[in-house]
Amino acid sequence: MDFRVLNYFLTVAQEKNISKAAETLHLTQPTLSKQLKALEEELGVQLFTRGNREITLTEDGQYLVNRGKEILSLVDTTLTNLSSKETVSGEIVIGGGGETKAMQFVAERIRVLFGTYLDLKIRLYSGNADDVSEKLDKGGFKMKAQYEDTLQALYNLILNPATREWERSLLLEAKTAIENGSKVDVQLSKLEAELRPLALRDNLTPDVTDFYKNMTGDIAAGALFDFSKHRITDVAYQDRAVFAGGCFWCMVEPFENLDGIVSVLSGYTGGHTEHPTYDQVSAPDTGHVEAVEIIFDTRIIRYEDLVELYWQLTDPTDAFGQFLDRGDRYRPIIFVKNAEQRQIAETSKQRLAHSGRYKRPIVTAIQPATVFWPAENHHQQFYKRNPQKYKRIERARRQYLILQRLQGKIRTTFKKFKKKMSQLTFIWE
Repeated sequence: MDFRVLNYFLTVAQEKNISKAAETLHLTQPTLSKQLKALEEELGVQLFTRGNREITLTEDGQYLVNRGKEILSLVDTTLTNLSSKETVSGEIVIGGGGETKAMQFVAERIRVLFGTYLDLKIRLYSGNADDVSEKLDKGGFKMKAQYEDTLQALYNLILNPATREWERSLLLEAKTAIENGSKVDVQLSKLEAELRPLALRDNLTPDVTDFYKNMTGDIAAGALFDFSKHRITDVAYQDRAVFAGGCFWCMVEPFENLDGIVSVLSGYTGGHTEHPTYDQVSAPDTGHVEAVEIIFDTRIIRYEDLVELYWQLTDPTDAFGQFLDRGDRYRPIIFVKNAEQRQIAETSKQRLAHSGRYKRPIVTAIQPATVFWPAENHHQQFYKRNPQKYKRIERARRQYLILQRLQGKIRTTFKKFKKKMSQLTFIWE
């Protein structure tokens, strides 16, 4: 099988439309259709079910997509490494159609560089797609890292106490099948299909969600957050602030983009349950709220500035949640670590109450800071992981706050007008 044709196939699978794929590949549609037909005949399987507007992958087609990506990625990585000037050692095995021009090109490049990289050992394996796949599965040059990483990820999720029982049963079934010799890709495809209905509704537990995102190629959404960076490294000039203001997804970006902010961490605090999970905090019996812990440089930004920004991000008159998020875990609270922070927060709250901006009383609580429990990886820097969803939520919050502030301005302006009119009436009398 020619790598070039394999790339054609992957492009069609991605576009789900032969015309669009042909345009992307700068080919005519008849030429591309002919190449795909020849590929199906070579492999002896049907790769697509062709519809009026788009094509659908068959089971064999999906399998070839997964394997094809691995094969082309391996070739690209090998060529990149061989092109570098760093020391290269070890053994690399490349599988593909040895009689094709693409494979001959790889062999020629390897031969030219053998004199430079004396410790490099390379074995070329020639075969069609079935031969290559069989070697991958039986260990001839199996992607051992993928196999081991998948089993380790499944194992960790199975042991994770936050994983729901029905999720655990699916994960355990997939892990057992792989260990018993089933193909990794087949089991991951099956698992993806079983998780998909709840994944589309954002109803998987956080760590399973990350696993699902990585499994489906959404690397950004499933990326790991570096929790080790969230710590005070300069006691003399760094401090902490903790704010709860509704869903913590929308409380990170406004603070994180300020000068002087070292780190912002989403988490749970204020309750009594140790090491809480998102599911536990969603229930009403932990006492925790969703919050953010901010580490900031006191030489650049003051605690007073953070408190003022907090008022701009929240509705301080709502004690039962924030905006569309209702319930105890969304209560607005400023958690203070010492008397100085309490004094600043109390003074700022009183100033806000006397400003006349709000018709209802200011109910945001000010409480002593307790243990801050970091939230799951999925909830960290959500605005980067899921930018579209974040923008929709943030837009709704912003619209509500703009309306609320406009009402406050109208109210204060009207009060000033009434006061001025009263003074004029008194003078007239």
